[in-house]
Amino acid sequence: HTLRILGRCAPSPGGGPLERILGSGRVGAYRRMQVWDGEGPGCLSFCADDLPPPRSDDATIAGGRALGVCVEEGVLVGALWDELGQYDTADVTLRGSCRVVAVDRPVDDPSHVSVTVSSENADGSTSTSRLRTSLLVAADGGRSAVRSLLDMPPSEAHNYGRVAVVASVSVAEGFEVAHQRFLPQTGGPAALLPLRPGRAGVVWSCLPEYAERLRSLPDAEFVALLNDTFSRPPRIDLPSLSDVVPPPLRFAAHETERLLRAVGEGMALNSLSSSAKLGPAAFVRPPAVTAVDARASFPLSQAQAPAYVDGRVALVGDAAHTVHPLAGQGLNLGFADVDCLADCVSANVQAGMDIADSSRLEDYGRRRRIDVGITQAGIRVIHDAFDGVDAGRVW
Repeated sequence: HTLRILGRCAPSPGGGPLERILGSGRVGAYRRMQVWDGEGPGCLSFCADDLPPPRSDDATIAGGRALGVCVEEGVLVGALWDELGQYDTADVTLRGSCRVVAVDRPVDDPSHVSVTVSSENADGSTSTSRLRTSLLVAADGGRSAVRSLLDMPPSEAHNYGRVAVVASVSVAEGFEVAHQRFLPQTGGPAALLPLRPGRAGVVWSCLPEYAERLRSLPDAEFVALLNDTFSRPPRIDLPSLSDVVPPPLRFAAHETERLLRAVGEGMALNSLSSSAKLGPAAFVRPPAVTAVDARASFPLSQAQAPAYVDGRVALVGDAAHTVHPLAGQGLNLGFADVDCLADCVSANVQAGMDIADSSRLEDYGRRRRIDVGITQAGIRVIHDAFDGVDAGRVW
């Protein structure tokens, strides 16, 4: 799939690739997020102004602060390749169209790791070469070849039993709101996210059988389904508890509902600023979808490697962990891995130590496993609360 979500983007001295992407007009910044229940009256809308005071590494777009940024994978990868191309070739060697076919850790020389890569030549043939490195960083995805070749312990995984259907679509007008509707009848949330002017991304997490239907629908019917799904506001016609209980209990049910409503509104007012909105009145209708490109899908699971570091090998990003996309945190967690690992490596170099000194690298693994574990737990709680197992659950 080609959709990735960026959240906080740490600035680089002189402006790095992320800063250039943010200023290029090839991204979709969202300043507000709207989340609503597909079967009940629950609706929450909040914006960047509802957050704590901005930090120096918050994402900003022309016109103000953003809650987050959505970017297509090709745009991000292209910008990173452009950035790497600016380095002196004496310091950085770039190899494209390569895959790792073997990784060896010589017993008689533990000072390096040997990596064999297969490269595609201009004439279509392939050739192999052997590289030596003091530190191998595996950033090769959830099905990491490096992790597999080294027989590192398998990740601790949880299968959600859901499939994500993703698509890039055209919309009638630009928008700066990330829309997410929880749909218990299909098994998960559907999100409509701004990508760039006139374009948006769809991420629909659902049961496998419903995913098959979404993949097989003709384009026109898929577009019609998206518009019907995202244009429906929160339901306000739900029966009151006092209308469905026996007459002797109606007064008590009515008073209980009134008390719960007052408590809920009070909690919302205490936790959100005046610009945040709660309830059906907060609903903002998303822009109409006018066309869809090719669709893709992938199974949803949560996984975390038992250890991120094994000798002179460090795992980062999806090679170390995967998460459900409902919070858009997968890529952000990878950025945090890279930032933390870079700090540890830099500390080793500045102290005149081996670049892969185990004490600091293992510290990287411990710190990141804790942070990722907390994020995974929070995402799983949200998913399980709205997974559609109990069709009568509304909020």
